[in-house]
Amino acid sequence: MNGPRIRRLLFWPILTGVLLLGLAVSSAQAQAVNLDHLRHLERPMVIEGRQATAVWIYCEAPDYHLVGDDDEGVACVDDVARAARVYLELYQQTGDEKLLEDLAGLLNFVLALQAPDGEFWNFVWEDGSINTEHRTSQKSLDWWAARGFRALSLAMAILPEGDNALSRDLRTATERTVNRLLEVHGDSLNTTHMGYDKAAEWMLGLLAWREATGSDRVDGLLGEYGNFVASGYWTPKEKTDGMSYPLHRSWQNIWHSWGMLQVEALARAGKVLGRDQWVQQAVREGSGFQRWLIAEGMWNEFELGESDTLSAKKYSVIAYGVGSLVACQLGLFEVTGDTLFSTGAALAAKWFEGDNSADAEMYDPATGRGYDGIIGPGERNLNAGAESTIEALLAKAYLARYASLVAPLDPLKRTQDATTGTVQFQSKTETITLREVDDCWTIDTEKTSVEQDVQQELKPNTKGGGEPLNRLR
Repeated sequence: MNGPRIRRLLFWPILTGVLLLGLAVSSAQAQAVNLDHLRHLERPMVIEGRQATAVWIYCEAPDYHLVGDDDEGVACVDDVARAARVYLELYQQTGDEKLLEDLAGLLNFVLALQAPDGEFWNFVWEDGSINTEHRTSQKSLDWWAARGFRALSLAMAILPEGDNALSRDLRTATERTVNRLLEVHGDSLNTTHMGYDKAAEWMLGLLAWREATGSDRVDGLLGEYGNFVASGYWTPKEKTDGMSYPLHRSWQNIWHSWGMLQVEALARAGKVLGRDQWVQQAVREGSGFQRWLIAEGMWNEFELGESDTLSAKKYSVIAYGVGSLVACQLGLFEVTGDTLFSTGAALAAKWFEGDNSADAEMYDPATGRGYDGIIGPGERNLNAGAESTIEALLAKAYLARYASLVAPLDPLKRTQDATTGTVQFQSKTETITLREVDDCWTIDTEKTSVEQDVQQELKPNTKGGGEPLNRLR
């Protein structure tokens, strides 16, 4: 294949030339993303006559052996599609064609799990046969279909153009899914079994397909998805005892951290389609609720009433939630050009390095393992399955785009002042202060002359899981 296509996708910043000079991607940093454990999870497999690469769903400590599930299978589109996005991101940054060997097998897995009508199955058994029966694998336009479509569309946009079997298959497969979506939804979005979070995933895939094809054929559908996601915007009472920041719900009256891509989807689609209200909603959550999450060290779930919080759950805190927060903050940065959001993304990603309530690494740079979550104060799950590893690698790879912005934050020490409502991060060169102002958090950055090594330090958050809080602020 030829070198990487010289093309600025919508997933790269719309910024001035001067700013771009300061944000040059560091190939060295991108190459430092450790793929060893992801490759440990990968296994060759023949599916529907295709030579594919599977990614085992579970990997258990202490010896990190691969584990499947008796009911579901051993590998799924949900994980393989996201793994493909890791390789696509790194390839786009570095042009390293060795990455394409891994990528082709992963894309073939996703292609093999697509049904002729454009919908997708999800799981395979160890012998390569498709699990067509289990509820998490039945042919549908469910989560795995959205993730599979997004990966195939991104591949079509990023990979070098060519008249080869893979390129043709990508075009055919994505066209099938677009046709199916338009057939199912028609002129109005069927949201009976759809969450706002799943709709956001579809939006990101449709944006990638739009960019790859140059077609506005899906603009109406994008508008329907965007209006639906925007309708999930929740605003608390002025004087509430619970969550006091506006946010976008995930499903019905629930917000949860995993898959919380509503802000990224609205910001990106709003920019492309000229829907300023979507962008404004996204910015408000990104500068309020999401910065509160960074200050708090992340939460798992909220149950929301009409305008107040019914219950709150701290744990488990997982990589998929933190990775989604990083993606949202970077999305806001790339849409608005406001570097406070790139700072937010970098601070959120520090969770992987030990800025968390377990005061422990959740991504091991020496092995490339992403650990399976913090299940309680100081309690870490050391299994390293596909989702956790992939989400950690995605967050690292995204931040590698902007090495010059991220580098000053290494290493980092956190201090909190409950009396003033501020959280401060201290690095060798900068002091970053998060301060609550009304329903937003400001981020102030000052240069510092600290000379000594700064070790990570975080006081564990003692708020419990599953109990209503007196005040989340």
